[in-house]
Amino acid sequence: MRGKQLSGQSLSAQGCGGPLDRSLVDRLCHGLAWRRAAALQQLRLLSARSRDAYLRAVITRRWALRRQAGGAIRPHTLPAPLVISLTSFPARYPTLGLTLRCLLLQSVRPDHIMLWIAEEHQADLPADVLALRREGLVIGRCDNSLRSHNKYIHSRRLYPGAFIATADDDTYYGPGWLADLIADYDPRQRVIPCHRVHRITLRADGMPAAYRDWQWESAATEADPMVFPTGVGGVLYPPDCLHRDVDDAARILDLCPRADDVWLYWMAQRQGYLFRRTAAIHRLHHWRHSQEQGLMWSNVYDGDGNDRQIAAMIGAFGWPLIPAPSPSHP
Repeated sequence: MRGKQLSGQSLSAQGCGGPLDRSLVDRLCHGLAWRRAAALQQLRLLSARSRDAYLRAVITRRWALRRQAGGAIRPHTLPAPLVISLTSFPARYPTLGLTLRCLLLQSVRPDHIMLWIAEEHQADLPADVLALRREGLVIGRCDNSLRSHNKYIHSRRLYPGAFIATADDDTYYGPGWLADLIADYDPRQRVIPCHRVHRITLRADGMPAAYRDWQWESAATEADPMVFPTGVGGVLYPPDCLHRDVDDAARILDLCPRADDVWLYWMAQRQGYLFRRTAAIHRLHHWRHSQEQGLMWSNVYDGDGNDRQIAAMIGAFGWPLIPAPSPSHP
């Protein structure tokens, strides 16, 4: 009897590597991996919530002390007027005031802070945003057809010859955000400073790979034709750094209606300018509940909008845009 039991145990042990047991092991491993991923996601969510609450408190405290700190805000040293420019829409209004206060609390004082709002969305602006007009915010009216392009196109027209620092409406910007953009500007170079960039990855045929396959959030700080700016981090556009076609609304709507970053990348390259990430590192934080609507969903995560618009720009202007240009002014 004992021998039969041993024989059965031996057979069971020999079967551990069989298909049935391997399937069981795979299911267990998959279950453990899923639980680990879920736990990590929960930790990230808790971390994001904590950071969101902390940054809201920081802004509230800084805002309450802004009168005392007013003398510490220094003027910029750029050789032309400086404008911070952004746009927004009703889905972002609940947190828009937070971002605007960030921009009004910068350690360097811009000449103007312009918020462009479509005519049909003006009546919905919340009281906390309207109140910021007393602090220097200017709210402009625009046509909603240009969407995200409204963040720069109207300020360029209103303030020709100015430096335009673009920002997004759903993001925390620390008090040194603008100063670090300015610090990286060099008038001797044909380079546009920005806080966040991707590096374009090329296919075997030398054409850009799918946007999702690019090297996201590159840490390199060299100016290069493959450096692609993402407006969410902030970009400082010097005067005359963009091709004259940049304000062509009809062409924007035809080629690149929902990807202002793509359009501006092409317009800078056509003007002989490159982009470079600043030496300063600014960690991005989007306000909670501000991401339910936005171009990133149709352009990147749930669709191929960026790829289609990049293809349209290549069809119109070719690739490569310029042959390894020098970043220095002649």
